[in-house]
Amino acid sequence: PPPDRPPLDFAGQVSHLAGQHPDAAFGTLGRLLHPHFSLGERRLPRKSGARILRVATLWDQLQAQRIRRNCPLFRATQRLHRFAHLCRDWLFELPLELMGEWVHTDMAEQWGRLPFDDTPTGGALAWVPRESSAAAPKYGGCLVYPSGKALNHLCFQNVVLKPASDGSLRPHPRGSPAQFELNGVVRQVAAAHVDGQDFIGVRSDHHCALWRTQQAAAPVPLQVASTDTSCSSIAVSPHLPGEVSLCTRSGALYLWNVEAGLQRLHQDGQTMFFRDPSPWRWSDFTGHPLVLSYADRTGLIGIDCRVPPGHHLELFKVGSEADCQQGERLVHVRYLGQAEPYQHLITTQNQIQQSR
Repeated sequence: PPPDRPPLDFAGQVSHLAGQHPDAAFGTLGRLLHPHFSLGERRLPRKSGARILRVATLWDQLQAQRIRRNCPLFRATQRLHRFAHLCRDWLFELPLELMGEWVHTDMAEQWGRLPFDDTPTGGALAWVPRESSAAAPKYGGCLVYPSGKALNHLCFQNVVLKPASDGSLRPHPRGSPAQFELNGVVRQVAAAHVDGQDFIGVRSDHHCALWRTQQAAAPVPLQVASTDTSCSSIAVSPHLPGEVSLCTRSGALYLWNVEAGLQRLHQDGQTMFFRDPSPWRWSDFTGHPLVLSYADRTGLIGIDCRVPPGHHLELFKVGSEADCQQGERLVHVRYLGQAEPYQHLITTQNQIQQSR
C-alpha cells in the first residue's frame, strides 16, 4: 500500500497469508487436528466415532445448517457440537468480514492519532554535567534515567569523558549507578544547574519528585507533589533553586517551590485559540524567572506570575503564519536555555521556528 495510508484491508491480508504461506497459517493446526479428522483415506474403527469426525459427513451437516439456519425447529447435531468443541481455540466466533471492518475502523483512528501521540511521555533521560576541579580534573557528569521492567527505578550513573585515539571524548561509566525504587513509572526526567547544585525533576502519572545532587555526594530527595489528574510535563527552573513548573492534562499550570508548595497559575480545560480534542499540555521556563511558557496543540503563550490570572502574552498561534497548512498542530516546545536565553524552539509537523 502507499506509505501515506495504513493497510486497512484486514480480510485481504488474511486471505493472502492463507494462500501464499499455508505452512505458517495451517501447518501447526493441521498436525494438531489430524488425529481427530478423517478425509476418507482410511477405515475407522467402530469405537472411534466419539473422537474422530468424518469430514464428508460434517460438511453435509454444515451445509444443512446453513440452509435451515432460520428455522426455529432446527437443532445442531451432536457431531457439530463435538466439532465446535474440538475447534473452540481457533474457530472464529466473529465473521472475518465483520472483524475486518472493526480492524479497519480502529486502524484508521490510530492512523489519525499517530502524528499527535498523547501518551504522557517527555524524555526520561537527563544529563547533568559536572565541572572539573583539582580533585576531579576529568570532564564528566551524571546520567539520570529509569530502569527495571516497570521503569520504576531511578538511576544516577556517574560518567567520565575520556579522549579516544581519534581525539574525541567518549563516555565511560564510573562505578555502579545509585538506584532508588519509586511508586510509579518514570515518565519524564528534567534537570537544571543552579548555584552550584543540580536539581532533578522526576514526573510520574500523578506524582512529581524533586532531587538534589552535588559533586561527590549521594542524590538527596527533597519533596514529592501529587496532582488529581495526570501530569503531562515537568521543568526545573534554571534561575531559582528548588523551583519547578508542572502541567496537567486537565489544563492546569502550577509553580512548585520546595518552601512555598504548589501555586496554580493557570486553569483552562479548553485549548487556547481554537477547539482541539488533544489533552496534551506543556510548560517550561523562560529567560525571566517569573515568566513561564504554556502550550497546547493550538499555540504557545507566556504567563507572568506577577499579573492577575487571565493576562498572558501570545508567543505563537497555529494558523497565524502564512505557510501554515490545514490541520497543522503544535508538536513540541523547547526553551533553549543559556545558549539563547530569550528564544524558544517551536515545532509543528511541517516547520521548525524560533520565537522570542
